[in-house]
Amino acid sequence: MPLMPRPLPGLLAAAVLLAGCAGTPLPPWRAQPLLAALPAECSGAPVATVIPGGLAVVRSDESDVVIVAARGCLLAVDAASGAAEPLPTRGDSIAPTMVDAASNGLAVSSSLSGSVRALDADGTVTFNVSGLHTPLGLRLLPGGAVLVAEYGSGALLHLGPGPESRPRAVAEGLEGPIGIVVASPTVAYVTEALAGRITAVRLDRYERSTVATGIGRPEGLALLPDGRLAVVEARRGRVLAVDPASGQREILADGLATQPATASPAVTDVAAAPDGRLFVTAAGMHTVQRLVPQPPPTP
Repeated sequence: MPLMPRPLPGLLAAAVLLAGCAGTPLPPWRAQPLLAALPAECSGAPVATVIPGGLAVVRSDESDVVIVAARGCLLAVDAASGAAEPLPTRGDSIAPTMVDAASNGLAVSSSLSGSVRALDADGTVTFNVSGLHTPLGLRLLPGGAVLVAEYGSGALLHLGPGPESRPRAVAEGLEGPIGIVVASPTVAYVTEALAGRITAVRLDRYERSTVATGIGRPEGLALLPDGRLAVVEARRGRVLAVDPASGQREILADGLATQPATASPAVTDVAAAPDGRLFVTAAGMHTVQRLVPQPPPTP
């Protein structure tokens, strides 16, 4: 697949390791930096101005590749080595904010340009929708359509699959929707950052229900192999696992650099590899973090 290049040779050195406060219990997972910095050639600007946002994980040549939306470009990052290279977005730059990738292609949203662009597996643009109100999280659907969270209008939109397909609202009245997970052909989950909750949306009829509340600005969302939802609690700098059936939650990782270090808005996303490994953007550190399960304490 042209969009998913082979991993580059060599390693990018890690910049920093996150450490918990002395005397506090170890969290279930620990964070490791996946790459030292985002390449300056993404935007032609200093590295410090490039903020990582949305993430997606795909399989390429028997390796996992993390696709990173970094405002100035898209990056393909080898999940094992951290080696990275920019990817084309085709046509004019759209300053990607969030991304989703699957075997049938790739889709990118841009909150700055108010657009969503979808590409098929050959890299051909299948549709480009503009005039949206701060589109953020998005998911590719079977057949090439895209589900997108329109933060500015509080709507969940169905776009595509063709260039002439009109956007259709699947849900409205959401409070700051950002992250999306499609769990089945009829059920999706979305984070409402301004309300501090995760909401379930029926895609086959205009219905929604609350899964969990009291989350400190939930942003990125991913589906874990056990069926739970991994959600970035950006205000508290941690990642939670939430059971969508019961709403019960568990802290997977704490002390993450989820807040941006500059005044530019940034979205903190989380993505799950097929084996359950998690990747989180660290906007405050201008990098991507790999979350690794901690070994159980020795007796």
